Amino acid sequence: IPRCELTENTRRCEKFRKGEGALRGFCRPWETCDRAVIVGSGWNPQVGRDQQREAAVKAWYGMLRRYGFKRSSITTFYGSDGGIDLGESPVEAYPATHKLSIRNFIVNTCRHPTCVETLVIYLNSPATNDDEMLLWDKDGDGQASKSESYKVSEFLEDIENCLARRVFVFVDQSYSGSFVDKLRASRRHTNVAV
Repeated sequence: IPRCELTENTRRCEKFRKGEGALRGFCRPWETCDRAVIVGSGWNPQVGRDQQREAAVKAWYGMLRRYGFKRSSITTFYGSDGGIDLGESPVEAYPATHKLSIRNFIVNTCRHPTCVETLVIYLNSPATNDDEMLLWDKDGDGQASKSESYKVSEFLEDIENCLARRVFVFVDQSYSGSFVDKLRASRRHTNVAV
């Protein structure tokens, strides 16, 4: 049985490691901890390097650290290249351009039966009024393809029946009311608070 680390507000956890083309979370049996996912994306260089967006992502990272989340328990997806200085070294941030990596990471974190006690997800990206979070215009055509946007319905599918005891989702973007409306009608998100 892992010993409780009261100063860290969590129990021992292995680091999340990169897999081939996707990030995967690993926990040993009976090992639980708090995890956080930060998604701070833009749409293009003009929108993506917004100082307010960068400041918000840094503020959330700092707050999570102050509340006892380990560096290895916070996974950040940011901008087109993951290039953000979170004030600690080494801290790895991944590009928010890889929708599949973001989705796989969240799904794998939610599907481990003993992995996560509390999951905190912070979403900060441009959004459309038809329930899409814009990740990054990789091809520069100004049109949001399926791989360049993350639909609210896809996100809710990813956290559906999440095995974490508690899931807190903070939606810091336009049209965030659609999250609340869709969750209110769901019976598969009983442990989720938005």
